[in-house]
Amino acid sequence: MSLSTSSLFPFRSLVFPGVIALLLVFGSVLHCGPSNPGDGTTPSSSQNEPESLNSFLAGYDGLADPELQKKADYLAGKSDAYKSSSFGDHSTAFNRIWKKGQDLRLEKINTWGREEFADLCKEQATVFYPFGGADILHSSLFFPCGRNTVMIGLEPPGTVADPAKLSEAARRRYLGAVRQSLFSIIEFSFFRTLAMRDDFANVLDGVAPVLVVFLARLDYELLAFKEIRVVSNGSAMTRNAYEELKKKDPNLSAVAGVQIFYRTEKGGPVHSVAYFSTDISNAGLEKTSYFLPAIKKQLGNPTIGYLKAASYLMHRDNFADIRNFILDESEFLLGDSSGIPIKYMKDGRWKLVYYGRYDQPIKLFSVRHQPDLKADFRNQKNDIRPLPIGIGYNYIKGTSHMVLGIKQAAAPASEKAPASKEE
Repeated sequence: MSLSTSSLFPFRSLVFPGVIALLLVFGSVLHCGPSNPGDGTTPSSSQNEPESLNSFLAGYDGLADPELQKKADYLAGKSDAYKSSSFGDHSTAFNRIWKKGQDLRLEKINTWGREEFADLCKEQATVFYPFGGADILHSSLFFPCGRNTVMIGLEPPGTVADPAKLSEAARRRYLGAVRQSLFSIIEFSFFRTLAMRDDFANVLDGVAPVLVVFLARLDYELLAFKEIRVVSNGSAMTRNAYEELKKKDPNLSAVAGVQIFYRTEKGGPVHSVAYFSTDISNAGLEKTSYFLPAIKKQLGNPTIGYLKAASYLMHRDNFADIRNFILDESEFLLGDSSGIPIKYMKDGRWKLVYYGRYDQPIKLFSVRHQPDLKADFRNQKNDIRPLPIGIGYNYIKGTSHMVLGIKQAAAPASEKAPASKEE
């Protein structure tokens, strides 16, 4: 059964006057976020129509880097532009890993998921996916309408190495590190935190290679790679522009990230994924108080919040700020029990759809059990639907769950869930 507009949006036209019109305008211009340099108005982008470009964050100037596609296809085991003796073994091993992921869940998400969540994707959207590491894979499959995706983690953004400048021994190590870093996300559907610290601290200098590999494996056209910064003056810019600005104002600080521009189909609109490395606990956000406001300015309408294998961090009071940001800024919110506790989605704002089954967390997070969520999954009055994939910490098919929230109204202050004492 797919999500029906009539059943899921009975109050939207009443609750959000003007939103429908805004979405229609948004869809027609295919544009997320405010204009800035790189939105197609500069001479360097004159070879493209402005509406096909992308002004999100640092913005795309219309100039494609053909070397980026070569690098991505090489790392993804698709093609070898470098005549590398290491490529054959890498391609064979990677194809085997990828095939397993397709059989386990990727093909099913590409069919069932796109149909089930089609109403989330009636318009071009912004996807906000914190705590997901570099998992642009699942985000892209669930939300093909994600014109721009924002991801946040603790691992460094990194760069994409140039295989042409590596020795053959170095290429072999680099390709092996790429496969190793992707094993858990394809096998289990999530990155393992401790493994990521090792994967992105040695041969790989960050998550950038993983991002381009996923985009290449999805057969997207990669256009440009930028190292970017969200700066304490509230702006977003390239790393080079920030370094020049900091020479004039040494008091500036910034959150580091990377942004990759791509097309999902030939001649289609330019999409982007931005990954930032920063601490989004309350204490971390206090140190970078400019970060979330800068991101908020860029979020499009609608914004889809996505949470998977989020380590139950937002069950703690010291992650209340990012929890509230997600709840306030998302028109749709798809997640599992490791993200936002269900009690915070019972504040009068959300219509809830439940997928799969919920029994209890894995042993590592047993203290985060939610009896109220378990009761919800057993209440036949709720909208409970099958989940034909295994995903999240309970990644075995038949044990997984997801909850979809569709925002219906603003929450009355008296109905907002109270903060809980951190365990």
